[in-house]
Amino acid sequence: MKIGITGSNGFIGKHLVKELKREHECFSFDKEEGYDILDLEQLKAFVKGKDCIIHLAGMLRGDNFDIFKTNTLGTQRVLEAIKDLENKPKLIFASSFQVYKPTQEKVPINENFSEPQTEYGLSKYLAEKLIEFYSKKYKISSIILRLSNIYGPGSKPNYYSVISTFVYRAQKGEEIIASDLFSSRDFIFISDVVDIFNKMIGYKTDFDIFNVCNGKLTSLGDIIKILNKFKGVKFKNLNKKEGYVLGDNSKLKKCINYQNKIDIENGIRLMWDWFKNEYKNG
Repeated sequence: MKIGITGSNGFIGKHLVKELKREHECFSFDKEEGYDILDLEQLKAFVKGKDCIIHLAGMLRGDNFDIFKTNTLGTQRVLEAIKDLENKPKLIFASSFQVYKPTQEKVPINENFSEPQTEYGLSKYLAEKLIEFYSKKYKISSIILRLSNIYGPGSKPNYYSVISTFVYRAQKGEEIIASDLFSSRDFIFISDVVDIFNKMIGYKTDFDIFNVCNGKLTSLGDIIKILNKFKGVKFKNLNKKEGYVLGDNSKLKKCINYQNKIDIENGIRLMWDWFKNEYKNG
């Protein structure tokens, strides 16, 4: 199959391209290659003749105007590029668990719930609603994957993942700042995420939304305990009481018969080894 990937040079994109190239013909659309997610003519040329478009391009941090422009309007431009094609490619969109609000109890959150608490989360939620609208009006087969906290080799410390940040600081002997040792999130390793994207390419649907997560909670304190097995960790607890975000992945398991392969302890060990090699010369 011919697979087009926007944001192909990002953290997820690099892992995804490497894996998909084993079985598919992959095409990249990334700002590092001179492409602009808001340029409709570039997008029209890119999506034509593709069997599937995986839309990863987005902005996680920065000015709020740029976040909405990239994540929401950029998604609308992708949809505009697809909608008038005779042979429309399937669209798989990388959304985020930031469309969810942390809970004060350890209750799994399913796909029927959404209440963004950040501008980034809202930008992704609005993009989801655009996809739902275009999917129904223009018959674009679309899948929204709400990604939980992803970590793995290549994830930048102080940007992508709290696990990346903690591992990096622990190896450097720097103090780890934890917002709240008891606050917990649902972490998933990058190879599991890539497997799910790969399986979704062949999944037939008109429109659907899936949680992509491990279905298990890990607290910041749990991460520090695991890191202490490798090296003594210095940390400071800010006691911010940020609550829990636990994903319900039962729908994903049912529809593609999927089980996560990397648990949190093995995942952190893989991160530890990667960072140790990546920064071995300081």
